[in-house]
Amino acid sequence: MKLLVASDNTGSLKEVICNKGTDTSQKDAIQPSIKSFHKLGSSKKIQKLVKIDSKHLIVVSRLGGSICFYDLTSMGEYQLETFNNNVTTNPTNESDSKTHGNNYQLIHQIDGLSSDPKDNFISLNYVKSLDIIYTCTQNGRVSLISLKDDKYLHSEFSCSTKPVSAFIHDPNIIDNFQFVFGGKENDLTIIKIANSINDFLNLFNNNPQSNQIITTFKAKNVKPDRLHLRVPIWITNIIFLNKNSNEIVTTTKYGQLRYYDTKIGKKPRYSVQLTEKHYNQTVGIINAVLSFNKNINTQEIICSDDHVSVSKYEIKSGRLVGKYPGNTGLCQTINSFDDKYLITGGLDTYLRVFEIASKEQLIKVYIGSNISNAIIVDPKDKNVANDKNPNPLLSKPEIKNEDNDDDIWDELDNNVRKRHTINSPSKDHFSPRPTKRIKKSLVST
Repeated sequence: MKLLVASDNTGSLKEVICNKGTDTSQKDAIQPSIKSFHKLGSSKKIQKLVKIDSKHLIVVSRLGGSICFYDLTSMGEYQLETFNNNVTTNPTNESDSKTHGNNYQLIHQIDGLSSDPKDNFISLNYVKSLDIIYTCTQNGRVSLISLKDDKYLHSEFSCSTKPVSAFIHDPNIIDNFQFVFGGKENDLTIIKIANSINDFLNLFNNNPQSNQIITTFKAKNVKPDRLHLRVPIWITNIIFLNKNSNEIVTTTKYGQLRYYDTKIGKKPRYSVQLTEKHYNQTVGIINAVLSFNKNINTQEIICSDDHVSVSKYEIKSGRLVGKYPGNTGLCQTINSFDDKYLITGGLDTYLRVFEIASKEQLIKVYIGSNISNAIIVDPKDKNVANDKNPNPLLSKPEIKNEDNDDDIWDELDNNVRKRHTINSPSKDHFSPRPTKRIKKSLVST
Protein backbone atom coordinates (compact mmCIF):
# COMPACT_ATOMS: atom_id res chain seq x y z
CA MET A 1 0.00 0.00 0.00
CA LYS A 2 1.31 3.44 -0.91
CA LEU A 3 0.26 6.48 1.13
CA LEU A 4 1.14 10.17 1.11
CA VAL A 5 1.37 11.99 4.44
CA ALA A 6 1.62 15.72 5.18
CA SER A 7 4.18 16.46 7.91
CA ASP A 8 3.51 19.52 10.09
CA ASN A 9 7.00 19.92 11.57
CA THR A 10 8.99 19.91 8.33
CA GLY A 11 6.32 20.94 5.83
CA SER A 12 7.26 17.92 3.74
CA LEU A 13 5.33 15.37 1.73
CA LYS A 14 6.13 11.85 2.97
CA GLU A 15 5.68 8.72 0.90
CA VAL A 16 4.95 5.60 2.96
CA ILE A 17 5.11 2.18 1.30
CA CYS A 18 3.98 -0.73 3.45
CA ASN A 19 1.84 -3.86 3.59
CA LYS A 20 -1.05 -4.88 5.76
CA GLY A 21 0.27 -5.97 9.14
CA THR A 22 2.93 -3.26 9.30
CA ASP A 23 3.46 -2.03 12.89
CA THR A 24 6.52 0.07 13.70
CA SER A 25 5.89 -0.20 17.45
CA GLN A 26 6.74 -3.92 17.19
CA LYS A 27 10.36 -4.67 16.27
CA ASP A 28 9.54 -8.09 14.83
CA ALA A 29 6.72 -6.77 12.62
CA ILE A 30 6.98 -5.75 8.97
CA GLN A 31 8.68 -2.36 8.60
CA PRO A 32 7.73 0.30 6.01
CA SER A 33 9.68 2.39 3.55
CA ILE A 34 9.43 6.15 4.21
CA LYS A 35 10.77 8.94 1.98
CA SER A 36 10.40 12.72 2.33
CA PHE A 37 9.96 15.27 -0.45
CA HIS A 38 9.68 19.06 -0.74
CA LYS A 39 10.60 20.17 2.80
CA LEU A 40 9.59 23.82 3.11
CA GLY A 41 9.42 24.19 6.90
CA SER A 42 6.55 24.51 9.34
CA SER A 43 5.75 28.05 8.16
CA LYS A 44 4.66 26.52 4.82
CA LYS A 45 3.29 23.23 6.07
CA ILE A 46 0.79 21.24 4.02
CA GLN A 47 -2.79 21.63 5.25
CA LYS A 48 -4.88 19.84 2.62
CA LEU A 49 -4.03 17.08 0.17
CA VAL A 50 -5.94 15.66 -2.80
CA LYS A 51 -5.16 13.13 -5.55
CA ILE A 52 -6.46 13.54 -9.12
CA ASP A 53 -6.15 10.20 -10.90
CA SER A 54 -7.23 11.44 -14.34
CA LYS A 55 -4.51 14.13 -14.28
CA HIS A 56 -1.85 12.06 -12.45
CA LEU A 57 -1.54 14.95 -10.00
CA ILE A 58 -1.11 15.45 -6.29
CA VAL A 59 -2.41 18.89 -5.27
CA VAL A 60 -1.59 20.37 -1.86
CA SER A 61 -2.48 23.61 -0.12
CA ARG A 62 0.21 25.14 2.08
CA LEU A 63 0.07 27.63 4.92
CA GLY A 64 0.77 31.08 3.53
CA GLY A 65 -1.62 30.82 0.58
CA SER A 66 0.18 28.50 -1.85
CA ILE A 67 -1.25 25.72 -4.02
CA CYS A 68 1.32 23.24 -5.36
CA PHE A 69 0.82 20.72 -8.16
CA TYR A 70 3.07 17.63 -8.05
CA ASP A 71 3.46 15.03 -10.78
CA LEU A 72 2.36 11.62 -9.52
CA THR A 73 4.28 9.75 -12.22
CA SER A 74 7.58 11.68 -12.39
CA MET A 75 10.67 9.55 -11.83
CA GLY A 76 14.20 10.56 -10.93
CA GLU A 77 16.92 10.59 -8.30
CA TYR A 78 16.24 11.86 -4.83
CA GLN A 79 18.08 12.11 -1.53
CA LEU A 80 17.66 9.37 1.04
CA GLU A 81 17.41 10.11 4.75
CA THR A 82 18.94 8.38 7.73
CA PHE A 83 17.89 8.75 11.34
CA ASN A 84 20.32 9.00 14.23
CA ASN A 85 18.90 9.56 17.70
CA ASN A 86 15.63 10.69 16.13
CA VAL A 87 17.43 13.43 14.19
CA THR A 88 17.26 13.50 10.41
CA THR A 89 20.69 13.64 8.72
CA ASN A 90 22.09 13.13 5.25
CA PRO A 91 24.58 10.32 4.57
CA THR A 92 28.23 11.35 4.32
CA ASN A 93 28.74 9.34 1.15
CA GLU A 94 26.67 11.12 -1.49
CA SER A 95 26.88 8.19 -3.90
CA ASP A 96 25.10 5.98 -1.36
CA SER A 97 22.51 8.64 -0.55
CA LYS A 98 20.96 8.71 -4.02
CA THR A 99 18.23 6.39 -5.23
CA HIS A 100 15.87 6.29 -8.19
CA GLY A 101 12.08 6.37 -7.94
CA ASN A 102 9.05 8.62 -7.84
CA ASN A 103 10.24 12.10 -6.88
CA TYR A 104 6.89 13.99 -7.15
CA GLN A 105 8.23 16.80 -9.28
CA LEU A 106 6.68 20.24 -8.78
CA ILE A 107 5.07 21.28 -12.07
CA HIS A 108 3.19 24.42 -11.03
CA GLN A 109 2.61 26.67 -8.02
CA ILE A 110 0.08 29.43 -7.34
CA ASP A 111 0.79 31.88 -4.50
CA GLY A 112 -1.21 34.53 -2.68
CA LEU A 113 -4.51 32.67 -2.33
CA SER A 114 -5.02 33.59 1.34
CA SER A 115 -5.73 36.97 2.89
CA ASP A 116 -2.79 36.78 5.32
CA PRO A 117 0.06 34.33 6.11
CA LYS A 118 -1.85 32.82 9.05
CA ASP A 119 -5.11 32.31 7.16
CA ASN A 120 -5.55 28.52 7.09
CA PHE A 121 -6.99 26.51 4.22
CA ILE A 122 -10.09 24.65 5.41
CA SER A 123 -11.06 23.12 2.07
CA LEU A 124 -9.37 21.73 -1.05
CA ASN A 125 -11.40 19.64 -3.51
CA TYR A 126 -11.52 18.58 -7.13
CA VAL A 127 -14.73 18.78 -9.21
CA LYS A 128 -14.41 16.33 -12.09
CA SER A 129 -17.51 17.53 -13.97
CA LEU A 130 -16.11 21.07 -14.21
CA ASP A 131 -12.43 20.09 -14.20
CA ILE A 132 -11.57 22.61 -11.47
CA ILE A 133 -9.85 22.72 -8.11
CA TYR A 134 -11.36 24.98 -5.46
CA THR A 135 -10.03 26.13 -2.10
CA CYS A 136 -11.43 28.11 0.82
CA THR A 137 -9.71 29.71 3.79
CA GLN A 138 -10.93 30.46 7.31
CA ASN A 139 -11.49 34.08 6.35
CA GLY A 140 -13.88 33.01 3.59
CA ARG A 141 -11.61 33.58 0.59
CA VAL A 142 -12.54 31.13 -2.19
CA SER A 143 -10.34 30.32 -5.19
CA LEU A 144 -11.40 28.43 -8.33
CA ILE A 145 -8.56 26.96 -10.42
CA SER A 146 -9.18 25.59 -13.92
CA LEU A 147 -7.29 22.44 -14.95
CA LYS A 148 -8.47 22.41 -18.58
CA ASP A 149 -5.04 23.50 -19.82
CA ASP A 150 -1.56 24.35 -18.57
CA LYS A 151 -2.47 28.00 -17.92
CA TYR A 152 -4.07 27.23 -14.53
CA LEU A 153 -6.46 30.18 -14.75
CA HIS A 154 -8.03 31.03 -11.41
CA SER A 155 -10.80 33.22 -10.04
CA GLU A 156 -11.32 34.47 -6.49
CA PHE A 157 -14.22 35.75 -4.40
CA SER A 158 -15.26 36.07 -0.76
CA CYS A 159 -18.08 33.84 0.46
CA SER A 160 -18.50 35.27 3.98
CA THR A 161 -17.33 37.97 6.37
CA LYS A 162 -17.59 35.53 9.30
CA PRO A 163 -15.17 32.66 10.04
CA VAL A 164 -15.61 29.59 7.83
CA SER A 165 -14.81 26.07 9.06
CA ALA A 166 -16.41 23.95 6.30
CA PHE A 167 -16.84 24.59 2.58
CA ILE A 168 -17.92 22.04 -0.06
CA HIS A 169 -19.55 21.97 -3.49
CA ASP A 170 -23.04 20.76 -4.31
CA PRO A 171 -23.01 17.20 -5.76
CA ASN A 172 -25.04 18.56 -8.69
CA ILE A 173 -22.84 21.60 -9.21
CA ILE A 174 -22.82 21.12 -12.98
CA ASP A 175 -26.54 22.01 -12.91
CA ASN A 176 -26.87 24.57 -10.09
CA PHE A 177 -23.30 25.94 -9.56
CA GLN A 178 -23.79 26.03 -5.79
CA PHE A 179 -21.45 25.86 -2.79
CA VAL A 180 -22.30 25.26 0.87
CA PHE A 181 -20.41 26.55 3.91
CA GLY A 182 -20.63 27.21 7.64
CA GLY A 183 -18.46 28.03 10.63
CA LYS A 184 -18.29 29.67 14.05
CA GLU A 185 -21.53 31.63 14.52
CA ASN A 186 -21.93 31.21 10.77
CA ASP A 187 -24.92 28.94 10.14
CA LEU A 188 -25.37 26.70 7.12
CA THR A 189 -25.46 28.78 3.92
CA ILE A 190 -25.87 27.87 0.24
CA ILE A 191 -24.61 30.29 -2.43
CA LYS A 192 -24.95 30.28 -6.22
CA ILE A 193 -22.12 31.77 -8.28
CA ALA A 194 -23.42 31.28 -11.84
CA ASN A 195 -26.59 30.60 -13.80
CA SER A 196 -25.11 28.64 -16.70
CA ILE A 197 -21.90 26.98 -17.81
CA ASN A 198 -21.01 30.04 -19.89
CA ASP A 199 -21.41 32.30 -16.86
CA PHE A 200 -19.21 29.95 -14.89
CA LEU A 201 -16.45 29.94 -17.52
CA ASN A 202 -16.54 33.74 -17.65
CA LEU A 203 -15.58 33.80 -13.96
CA PHE A 204 -12.00 32.93 -14.96
CA ASN A 205 -11.81 36.07 -17.06
CA ASN A 206 -13.36 38.36 -14.45
CA ASN A 207 -13.62 37.68 -10.73
CA PRO A 208 -17.28 37.56 -9.64
CA GLN A 209 -18.61 40.63 -7.88
CA SER A 210 -20.43 40.41 -4.56
CA ASN A 211 -23.76 41.24 -6.21
CA GLN A 212 -23.35 38.26 -8.57
CA ILE A 213 -23.20 35.76 -5.69
CA ILE A 214 -26.75 34.82 -4.68
CA THR A 215 -27.62 33.26 -1.31
CA THR A 216 -30.21 30.57 -2.05
CA PHE A 217 -30.49 29.15 1.48
CA LYS A 218 -29.68 30.40 4.97
CA ALA A 219 -30.36 28.04 7.87
CA LYS A 220 -31.94 29.03 11.18
CA ASN A 221 -30.71 27.92 14.58
CA VAL A 222 -32.48 25.30 16.68
CA LYS A 223 -34.77 26.30 19.55
CA PRO A 224 -33.21 27.52 22.83
CA ASP A 225 -32.29 24.81 25.33
CA ARG A 226 -34.32 23.87 28.42
CA LEU A 227 -32.82 26.84 30.28
CA HIS A 228 -34.07 29.12 27.47
CA LEU A 229 -30.49 29.88 26.45
CA ARG A 230 -29.44 30.31 22.85
CA VAL A 231 -27.64 27.27 21.41
CA PRO A 232 -24.22 28.28 19.99
CA ILE A 233 -23.37 27.59 16.34
CA TRP A 234 -20.08 26.17 15.10
CA ILE A 235 -20.31 23.99 11.99
CA THR A 236 -17.14 21.95 11.40
CA ASN A 237 -18.17 19.54 8.65
CA ILE A 238 -20.82 19.32 5.91
CA ILE A 239 -21.90 16.20 3.99
CA PHE A 240 -24.58 15.70 1.33
CA LEU A 241 -26.67 12.53 1.67
CA ASN A 242 -27.32 10.29 -1.34
CA LYS A 243 -25.86 12.93 -3.69
CA ASN A 244 -29.03 14.91 -3.11
CA SER A 245 -28.78 18.70 -3.15
CA ASN A 246 -31.53 19.00 -0.54
CA GLU A 247 -30.40 16.57 2.17
CA ILE A 248 -27.48 17.89 4.20
CA VAL A 249 -25.83 16.64 7.41
CA THR A 250 -23.60 18.86 9.53
CA THR A 251 -21.47 18.16 12.57
CA THR A 252 -20.58 20.85 15.11
CA LYS A 253 -17.74 21.72 17.43
CA TYR A 254 -20.07 20.97 20.33
CA GLY A 255 -20.61 17.33 19.35
CA GLN A 256 -23.98 17.69 17.60
CA LEU A 257 -25.20 16.12 14.37
CA ARG A 258 -27.92 17.97 12.47
CA TYR A 259 -29.96 16.93 9.44
CA TYR A 260 -31.41 19.51 7.03
CA ASP A 261 -33.87 19.20 4.18
CA THR A 262 -33.70 22.50 2.34
CA LYS A 263 -37.01 21.82 0.54
CA ILE A 264 -38.93 21.57 3.80
CA GLY A 265 -37.53 24.34 5.99
CA LYS A 266 -34.58 26.36 7.24
CA LYS A 267 -34.31 24.71 10.65
CA PRO A 268 -32.75 21.25 11.00
CA ARG A 269 -35.24 18.37 10.80
CA TYR A 270 -33.53 16.83 13.80
CA SER A 271 -30.47 17.43 15.97
CA VAL A 272 -28.79 14.74 18.08
CA GLN A 273 -25.96 14.99 20.60
CA LEU A 274 -23.30 12.50 19.54
CA THR A 275 -20.83 13.15 22.35
CA GLU A 276 -20.69 14.80 25.76
CA LYS A 277 -17.89 16.49 27.68
CA HIS A 278 -14.81 14.38 28.36
CA TYR A 279 -12.19 15.30 30.96
CA ASN A 280 -13.85 18.70 31.46
CA GLN A 281 -13.23 19.54 27.81
CA THR A 282 -15.93 20.26 25.28
CA VAL A 283 -15.85 17.50 22.70
CA GLY A 284 -16.13 18.76 19.15
CA ILE A 285 -16.43 16.98 15.85
CA ILE A 286 -13.32 17.91 13.91
CA ASN A 287 -13.79 15.78 10.84
CA ALA A 288 -16.32 13.31 9.49
CA VAL A 289 -16.54 10.60 6.87
CA LEU A 290 -19.76 9.17 5.45
CA SER A 291 -20.03 5.40 5.10
CA PHE A 292 -22.77 3.00 4.08
CA ASN A 293 -23.65 -0.22 5.87
CA LYS A 294 -24.99 -2.33 3.02
CA ASN A 295 -26.11 -5.17 5.30
CA ILE A 296 -28.37 -3.01 7.46
CA ASN A 297 -29.30 -0.50 4.73
CA THR A 298 -28.44 2.50 6.89
CA GLN A 299 -26.05 5.42 6.74
CA GLU A 300 -23.30 5.98 9.25
CA ILE A 301 -20.85 8.76 9.94
CA ILE A 302 -17.31 8.45 11.31
CA CYS A 303 -16.16 11.37 13.45
CA SER A 304 -13.07 12.36 15.40
CA ASP A 305 -13.32 14.53 18.51
CA ASP A 306 -10.85 16.92 20.15
CA HIS A 307 -9.43 14.23 22.42
CA VAL A 308 -8.45 10.78 21.10
CA SER A 309 -11.69 9.12 19.97
CA VAL A 310 -12.57 8.13 16.41
CA SER A 311 -16.12 6.74 16.45
CA LYS A 312 -18.87 5.59 14.10
CA TYR A 313 -22.50 6.70 14.62
CA GLU A 314 -25.83 6.08 12.97
CA ILE A 315 -26.95 9.30 11.31
CA LYS A 316 -30.66 9.18 12.08
CA SER A 317 -30.51 7.94 15.68
CA GLY A 318 -27.07 9.17 16.73
CA ARG A 319 -26.40 5.70 18.17
CA LEU A 320 -22.75 4.81 18.74
CA VAL A 321 -21.95 1.89 16.44
CA GLY A 322 -18.31 1.40 17.36
CA LYS A 323 -14.86 2.93 17.80
CA TYR A 324 -11.54 2.77 15.99
CA PRO A 325 -9.08 2.43 18.91
CA GLY A 326 -5.39 3.21 19.16
CA ASN A 327 -5.02 6.99 18.95
CA THR A 328 -3.23 8.56 21.91
CA GLY A 329 -3.39 12.17 20.72
CA LEU A 330 -5.66 14.57 18.90
CA CYS A 331 -6.66 13.10 15.53
CA GLN A 332 -6.17 15.92 12.99
CA THR A 333 -7.25 14.05 9.87
CA ILE A 334 -9.51 11.16 8.91
CA ASN A 335 -10.06 10.13 5.30
CA SER A 336 -11.74 7.19 3.64
CA PHE A 337 -10.72 5.26 0.55
CA ASP A 338 -13.43 3.56 -1.55
CA ASP A 339 -15.59 3.20 1.60
CA LYS A 340 -13.25 0.37 2.58
CA TYR A 341 -10.27 1.88 4.41
CA LEU A 342 -10.08 4.64 7.05
CA ILE A 343 -6.85 6.65 7.37
CA THR A 344 -6.16 8.55 10.60
CA GLY A 345 -3.28 10.68 11.85
CA GLY A 346 -2.60 13.46 14.32
CA LEU A 347 -0.54 14.61 17.27
CA ASP A 348 0.61 11.15 18.37
CA THR A 349 2.67 11.08 15.12
CA TYR A 350 1.33 7.65 14.09
CA LEU A 351 -0.31 6.93 10.74
CA ARG A 352 -3.05 4.30 11.07
CA VAL A 353 -5.16 2.51 8.48
CA PHE A 354 -8.32 0.66 9.54
CA GLU A 355 -10.79 -1.51 7.73
CA ILE A 356 -14.03 0.44 8.01
CA ALA A 357 -16.39 -2.54 8.26
CA SER A 358 -14.49 -4.62 10.84
CA LYS A 359 -12.71 -1.68 12.59
CA GLU A 360 -9.52 -3.75 12.46
CA GLN A 361 -6.23 -1.84 12.46
CA LEU A 362 -4.29 -2.91 9.36
CA ILE A 363 -1.30 -0.55 9.38
CA LYS A 364 0.45 1.49 12.05
CA VAL A 365 3.48 3.58 11.08
CA TYR A 366 5.45 6.06 13.17
CA ILE A 367 5.98 9.18 11.03
CA GLY A 368 8.05 11.25 13.46
CA SER A 369 6.05 14.47 13.22
CA ASN A 370 2.50 15.74 13.59
CA ILE A 371 0.26 14.60 10.74
CA SER A 372 -2.07 17.17 9.15
CA ASN A 373 -3.36 15.04 6.28
CA ALA A 374 -2.95 11.61 4.70
CA ILE A 375 -4.35 9.78 1.66
CA ILE A 376 -4.01 6.38 0.01
CA VAL A 377 -2.40 6.52 -3.44
CA ASP A 378 -2.41 2.77 -4.16
CA PRO A 379 -4.20 0.19 -1.95
CA LYS A 380 -2.27 -2.80 -3.29
CA ASP A 381 0.46 -4.43 -1.20
CA LYS A 382 4.01 -3.58 -2.21
CA ASN A 383 7.32 -5.43 -2.06
CA VAL A 384 8.87 -4.05 1.12
CA ALA A 385 11.89 -5.67 2.73
CA ASN A 386 11.28 -6.78 6.31
CA ASP A 387 13.91 -4.80 8.15
CA LYS A 388 14.88 -6.63 11.36
CA ASN A 389 16.76 -3.56 12.62
CA PRO A 390 14.37 -0.66 12.00
CA ASN A 391 15.43 2.96 12.26
CA PRO A 392 15.26 4.49 15.75
CA LEU A 393 12.70 6.92 14.37
CA LEU A 394 10.39 4.07 13.37
CA SER A 395 10.79 2.03 16.54
CA LYS A 396 9.48 4.62 18.96
CA PRO A 397 7.92 2.91 22.00
CA GLU A 398 4.15 2.89 21.98
CA ILE A 399 2.31 5.13 24.41
CA LYS A 400 -0.49 3.39 26.23
CA ASN A 401 -3.98 4.45 25.34
CA GLU A 402 -5.45 6.87 27.84
CA ASP A 403 -8.74 4.99 27.67
CA ASN A 404 -7.09 2.28 29.82
CA ASP A 405 -6.08 4.68 32.63
CA ASP A 406 -9.10 3.82 34.76
CA ASP A 407 -8.35 0.11 34.51
CA ILE A 408 -4.73 0.70 35.58
CA TRP A 409 -5.75 2.72 38.64
CA ASP A 410 -8.32 0.10 39.63
CA GLU A 411 -5.65 -2.58 39.42
CA LEU A 412 -3.29 -0.54 41.61
CA ASP A 413 -6.02 0.00 44.20
CA ASN A 414 -6.68 -3.74 44.31
CA ASN A 415 -2.97 -4.43 44.82
CA VAL A 416 -2.85 -1.96 47.71
CA ARG A 417 -5.85 -3.61 49.39
CA LYS A 418 -4.25 -7.06 49.01
CA ARG A 419 -1.03 -5.76 50.61
CA HIS A 420 -2.92 -4.34 53.56
CA THR A 421 -4.78 -7.63 53.99
CA ILE A 422 -1.58 -9.69 53.98
CA ASN A 423 0.29 -7.41 56.42
CA SER A 424 -2.59 -6.92 58.88
CA PRO A 425 -2.88 -9.57 61.67
CA SER A 426 -5.86 -11.92 61.68
CA LYS A 427 -8.55 -11.79 64.36
CA ASP A 428 -7.41 -15.12 65.88
CA HIS A 429 -3.90 -13.82 66.61
CA PHE A 430 -4.93 -10.34 67.65
CA SER A 431 -3.41 -9.23 71.00
CA PRO A 432 -4.35 -5.85 72.43
CA ARG A 433 -1.62 -3.40 73.32
CA PRO A 434 -0.84 -3.31 77.10
CA THR A 435 -2.22 -0.32 78.99
CA LYS A 436 -0.09 1.93 81.23
CA ARG A 437 -1.40 0.20 84.41
CA ILE A 438 -0.27 -3.21 83.17
CA LYS A 439 3.14 -1.81 82.21
CA LYS A 440 3.67 -0.38 85.75
CA SER A 441 2.76 -3.69 87.39
CA LEU A 442 5.21 -5.52 85.19
CA VAL A 443 7.98 -3.08 86.14
CA SER A 444 7.28 -3.42 89.91
CA THR A 445 7.57 -7.19 89.75
